[in-house]
Amino acid sequence: MPVRRKASVGPDALERGLRRLPAQARGQLTFERLLATAANLLETEGVEGLTTNRIAAEAQVNIASLYKYFSNKHAILSALFERHNEQRLLAVQGLMEELGQATDWPRVIDRTIDKLAQARRSTPGSMALRRAMRSSRELAEIDQQANAAASVWVGEQVQQLTGLPARRAQCVARMLIESEVALLDWWETPEVDRSAEVLRETKALLKAYLGLYAPAASDGPA
Repeated sequence: MPVRRKASVGPDALERGLRRLPAQARGQLTFERLLATAANLLETEGVEGLTTNRIAAEAQVNIASLYKYFSNKHAILSALFERHNEQRLLAVQGLMEELGQATDWPRVIDRTIDKLAQARRSTPGSMALRRAMRSSRELAEIDQQANAAASVWVGEQVQQLTGLPARRAQCVARMLIESEVALLDWWETPEVDRSAEVLRETKALLKAYLGLYAPAASDGPA
């Protein structure tokens, strides 16, 4: 349940090893090819097979061109994570903007989880990228910063829906976000293989927790 942001690699990435953003169309094509190649390599070989040399070779880009934009593999992963996170946002932004005033808030939660799951299904390397974000302290901190940023806006919606004090609403929002991310991470593992049952129980857990504070829905699923 992410916070509203523009769908691009943002300025924060420049502090995470992204050396520059392309200014011309040719550079933009190269930049996008590198990110797409990294995502495909994550999908097929996992983070262990991801190196800057391999990305450049598979993308048919000179390694010097790669280093013009990215300082190392972590910078590529960070930029790719930010891109994926923003794509997830675009999938659910409209829904989440309804939460604060929704009379049928359980249905909003259901539809949000469905949209987030679909975004993961349609994004190459999604599961491998999630694993990669836990592979180092630096990347794990970036992941947590994204969750913290998301909880600010979602907390405002939770406060509007529940009437909780701002600080507690922020805590509830962060609990929802951390639970959603962890459960969908598990949903993508080979152990459960994107099981519909796990998705259903994820919705039930989040609705039960938020239901401790939210008013009874006027309509919609239990």
